[in-house]
Amino acid sequence: MGMGYAILDEIHQLFIDGRAGQVRDVLIDTIGIALGVWIVLIMRKIVFYIVKKRKEGVCHKQE
Repeated sequence: MGMGYAILDEIHQLFIDGRAGQVRDVLIDTIGIALGVWIVLIMRKIVFYIVKKRKEGVCHKQE
């Protein structure tokens, strides 16, 4: 979806004076989107791991 938006944005720039649509910009946008998704997934894994460990710790303390 993000890559599609980047493509549409570059096509849109073809119709604006002083602007040019470039494949390079689509690639840069796509890499940025992929990097952002990767960071969110890593952060999500870290948060779930911390929550899981805290729950395990709480369960052991109650026993």
